Amino acid sequence: MFFVLLMIIFLYIAALQCQSCADPSDPLCSIQTSVTCPSGSMCATIYTQANGLPPLTVFRGCAQSSQCPATGSFTFSANVGIIQVTQTAECCNSDNCNSGPASGKWSNSNYRCDDYQ
Repeated sequence: MFFVLLMIIFLYIAALQCQSCADPSDPLCSIQTSVTCPSGSMCATIYTQANGLPPLTVFRGCAQSSQCPATGSFTFSANVGIIQVTQTAECCNSDNCNSGPASGKWSNSNYRCDDYQ
């Protein structure tokens, strides 16, 4: 019994804490709260923008390895008709590491949009 209790305490202490958007209807994630992530997750802040304009949406929370394969910044982009859609994921793996402001990537010259067919 003691061993099981010790394991539960260890798993709780070792679980990654990330900032998450407190109001899912707020596209810019103005208010955040700390959440416990599932095992194998990373913390992420994901920005979505169109045509080089400021972000349309900001997501903060736990991300699986398909969204955050490693720590760092990853950009995904595509042309959808006349609209260039870009998502930038900033991934990290320490408690509440996704709580800070955007890392200054919001300029048109930093993105390359490919036309996927």
